[in-house]
Amino acid sequence: MQTSLLHYRLWAASFLSLSGPARGRNLFYFWGGLLFTLLVLGTARPAFSQTTSFTCTGAAQTYTVPAGITSLSVTVKGADGGMSQYTSAPLLSTVIGHSGGRGALINGRLSVTPGQVLNLYVGCTASAGGVGGFNGGGSVANVTDRASLTASINMFSNGGGGGSDIRVGGTALSNRVVVAGGGGGSGAELISTASEATDDPNRRMGAGGYGGAFSTPYPGGSGSGFEDSHPGGVPASETIRINAGGHGGTDAAGGLAGVFQTSGPIPATVTVTISQTTAGVAGSLGQGAEATLSTAGTALAGGGGGGYYGGGSGASGTYVGRKQMIFGGGGGGGSSFIGPTFTSIGATGSDGINANGFITITPITSATATVSGNLAFCTGQSTTLTASGANGTAPYTYTWVAPAGITFAGGSTSATGTTVVATAGAGVSGIRTLTVTVADATTPTPLTGTTVASLTVGVPPANPSLVASGPITCTQTSVTLTASTSSAGSFTYAFAGTGLTGPNATAGTATAADTGPYSVTITDLSTGCTSSTTTTVQINTALTAVSIGASAPALGCEITSITLTANGPAGTTYLWDDNSTAPTRVVMSAGTYGLSATATSGCSATATPITIGTGGGTLPTVTLVFNNGTVVAGAPTVTIPATPGQQFQVFGGTSYEYQGAMVCVNGYQINQFDSNNTGIFTVREGAFRITVRNGNGCSRTVQGVIESR
Repeated sequence: MQTSLLHYRLWAASFLSLSGPARGRNLFYFWGGLLFTLLVLGTARPAFSQTTSFTCTGAAQTYTVPAGITSLSVTVKGADGGMSQYTSAPLLSTVIGHSGGRGALINGRLSVTPGQVLNLYVGCTASAGGVGGFNGGGSVANVTDRASLTASINMFSNGGGGGSDIRVGGTALSNRVVVAGGGGGSGAELISTASEATDDPNRRMGAGGYGGAFSTPYPGGSGSGFEDSHPGGVPASETIRINAGGHGGTDAAGGLAGVFQTSGPIPATVTVTISQTTAGVAGSLGQGAEATLSTAGTALAGGGGGGYYGGGSGASGTYVGRKQMIFGGGGGGGSSFIGPTFTSIGATGSDGINANGFITITPITSATATVSGNLAFCTGQSTTLTASGANGTAPYTYTWVAPAGITFAGGSTSATGTTVVATAGAGVSGIRTLTVTVADATTPTPLTGTTVASLTVGVPPANPSLVASGPITCTQTSVTLTASTSSAGSFTYAFAGTGLTGPNATAGTATAADTGPYSVTITDLSTGCTSSTTTTVQINTALTAVSIGASAPALGCEITSITLTANGPAGTTYLWDDNSTAPTRVVMSAGTYGLSATATSGCSATATPITIGTGGGTLPTVTLVFNNGTVVAGAPTVTIPATPGQQFQVFGGTSYEYQGAMVCVNGYQINQFDSNNTGIFTVREGAFRITVRNGNGCSRTVQGVIESR
């Protein structure tokens, strides 16, 4: 027997508008169960592992959520409706079979808790004899009586496919969190001759409705009835349509029963008679409706598909128009459902030929973010942090939330972006917990995860100090630099500067032989925080400015001694060339005199020697010679025993002056002055004064008393 695969028209009305998760995707499907595809494109799935597949077993199954898993990637497929069946071609009739409706296929994500047990119900397609599929597929009534049907009929329609669902917290229908509706069962037709089976390739009838998988609330599709477009008619486009399919289930009620009736105007050239009709049955919660036998005793209508609400069964009856036939409509598909813990619905079909449902479950590892950068930094300082996402679909977005005392750009406590700069405020120290929420590019509901990063905020060493042991001098050519901090703990010290030797990073000391500047960086070993300070070293190596001062430039007629004075900074010690150390020295003879000095810095200097000359002439040396043989030499004051009236001579000069007392008149002394170039004078008793001048103008005076003897 040849099986004719009928093609179905894609009705414009069957393009349902999409909303919510499915909006913006490309959808391709054909009506009536032959091809139904709702293809959700552009949603890249993360790389998962440990996928578990569940197939039709005719009984409930379970899945235990692994440890550490809070989200599952789930695909739930409702079973296809059964295709109408026959055993062999009878002598007086041809049986035309039709496909069942496709079961819905839903992809999404289910929120769970580790260790949670999920109850799984995988729908089965209708079995032989018209028995509806497991989990809500509607059967065809009286299937056990089919053997009693006449051999001339020897055919029957089929039941609906069962829905597939996941139940959480129990096994009741109210525990379902996601349901993929099953397809409606196919109707069948019986025509009287083989020629009528092939004379109209445009005939459409009996296909089951699809399981719900379109825009919310995901209703099931309706089964089809009869459509006959007669190519030889006048006009050629005359079409006869009869409704017979059951309606799809909705989110609130089972699908309505199919009703055998004409739809649209009947061509005037055709007389249509409908008789022996049997209406379908409405679906119910979770259960597709059972299809009853036609009034002629023939099982021609399809059962409803199972789902959140089951589809209604088709109607059957006898149609007489241009031809005579007995046929039944397909069952409606069951509705689909997603609960509040299920997101991102999409749908497609399988092969549509009596295919069972299935459920696949894959644990989802939440999207994660790794925070890199310097997680240990210091009060008042900043650090750059970078997030890197994983376990999802790139690109990732990041939301940062700072703990108390930590701020981002502009002083904000929150930020977005891959990289942020975090700053620790004044007084902040210890462990601070920063959170990063990562979201991947999955649409419409991204994978997310939260990462916690611990920031260690240290306090820089307090009151850093760098002190030199003293100045550099002529005798102290280097000094010790000592670094310190008032903070408690263990530290290292890093010195820098020209002329440093022997830095000790542990003791915090170094030797400096220059003025600097010198710096030290003190690092707290427990936090890595640093403080720095600088200093300069005083240098006192300049030679002492020392000189010799003289009270007179030279010895002369009236200058018989000169005081030399050492001039230098306070605290300077002196050494004259005669080894005397006093700051002053008296000299009475011409000559060159030297001086050296040592300052408190230890630096020594030699003064420019000073020369004392005789530029002022020398005094005459006076000698008095008397005739009695008395000679007086060099004494400035003398008492001379001499005889008055006799002569004496003065030597030592080139001119001489003699002043002697003569008489006292009325109490007044009368003196006599004599002068000559020979120095010969007459002795006069009493006081005298003799002045001797030499050739360079210097003079010396001798005075005394002449006594008579």
